[in-house]
Amino acid sequence: MNDMTSSGHGSGELRDPVADRVGNVALFAVVPSAQGRLDRLRNIMVEREIQGLLISDLANIRYLSGFSGSAALMLVTGDRALITTDSRYAVQIEEEIDLAGVSGSMDIAISSPSNQDGQKHAIVEMVRSSCIDHLALEADKISWHTKKRWLEVFQEVKINIGLQPATGLVEQLRTVKDGMEISLMHHAAAMADAALGKVYPMLDEHPQEKDFALELDWWMRKLGADDRAFETIVAAGPNGAKPHAQPSSRKIENEDAVVVDFGASFMGYCSDMTRTLCGAGKLSGEMAGVYDVVVRSQQAGIDTLRAGVKCSDVDRACREVIEDAGYGDKFAHSTGHGVGLYVHESPVLGTRSEDVLQAGMVVTVEPGIYLPGVGGVRIEDMLVITDDGCESLTSSPK
Repeated sequence: MNDMTSSGHGSGELRDPVADRVGNVALFAVVPSAQGRLDRLRNIMVEREIQGLLISDLANIRYLSGFSGSAALMLVTGDRALITTDSRYAVQIEEEIDLAGVSGSMDIAISSPSNQDGQKHAIVEMVRSSCIDHLALEADKISWHTKKRWLEVFQEVKINIGLQPATGLVEQLRTVKDGMEISLMHHAAAMADAALGKVYPMLDEHPQEKDFALELDWWMRKLGADDRAFETIVAAGPNGAKPHAQPSSRKIENEDAVVVDFGASFMGYCSDMTRTLCGAGKLSGEMAGVYDVVVRSQQAGIDTLRAGVKCSDVDRACREVIEDAGYGDKFAHSTGHGVGLYVHESPVLGTRSEDVLQAGMVVTVEPGIYLPGVGGVRIEDMLVITDDGCESLTSSPK
C-alpha cells in the first residue's frame, strides 16, 4: 500500500496536523476581530483625498465588519460607516459585527423583501446626510453598468455627486495578516494536510482523477473545513503538463506524476498547497530528475523569504535553479502569490512584481516544470513572512 512517508520525497511519521498543530477547533469558533481596521482605512482615504468609499467586494466587507453574508454594501466616510444587507441576514449581521467588536463603529440598514432597492436607498441617504461631493467606487470590483447605475440612482434623487475610481484601499490593509488571521489559515492548512493523508492510499486503487479530487474535497469538509478554497486540481501523467488542468475521468497509473493542487477554507480564510505524487510511490526516469529540480527551486525561493525582500527576487531565485537545469522555458507562471480571504491576493511573487515582503504576509512558493505530452511537477507551500525568514503553514511530506 502507498504511504506518503515512503514516497522517497519525505520522511517521518505522517500525523494528523489538525490535532497536533491546532488543537481544539472550538478555540477558533469566533469571528476575527475587526477593531481598528476602519480607522486604518480612513487614514488611507485621507492620503488619497477620498471623502467616501463605497465597498461592494464581500471579502473587503467581511474584513472590515466580520459580516459573512452573500449580499451587502458598505459606505465609509471620514466619521461614519454604514453596512447594509437584506432581511435574510437581519439576525446574522447583528451577531457577526458584534463578535468582530465593531458594532459601535457602524450603522446597519436592512432592506425588506418588497424593496429590492432598499440597500441603495440606505447608501443614498447616508451620502446626502454626510454632505460629501465625491464618492469612490472599487473600480476593479464593479462593472461599467454598475457604475452607470449608481450615477442614475443619485441623479434620480437630485444628488449632485462625482464618482471616482479607487483600487486596493482595503486590499492594502489585508496584505499583512494579524495573529488570528494567521491562526485561521494555519488551521485551514492543517485540514488540507490531514485530508491528503487520508486519501493518499487511494492511489493503490488507480482511481480516476475526478474521484481522487472528490474524495479529497470530502475529507477537507469532514475534517472541519467550511468548503474547498478553490476548485481542486488533480492532473495525472500528461495532464500534469497543464498547470490548471481540471480533474478528468483519466485513471491514475503507477508511473504517473500526479499534480494535486488544493486548499481548504475555514471561517473565510484559505489555504493553498500543491504536491506532486506518484502512483508507484516514487517517480522514475526524467520525471524523477524534474522533481528534484523543482524541490531545489522551491527551497531556493523559500530560503530567500524574509521581510524587506523584493518579491521579484524570490521569483528569480526559483527561476534560476530551473533555468540552470535546462527547463527555463517550461516554467510558465509566477512563483507565488498572497493568500487570505481570497486564495489569490497581493503580493505577487513574479518577475515584474514591484511588491516587497513584509512581516505578517502569507504567500505561496510554487515553482513548476511542465513537459507537454509527458507530465508536470509543481510543489507549493504556504508560508508566513517573519522579520528574519518565514514559517510554513503547510506540512505534508514532499
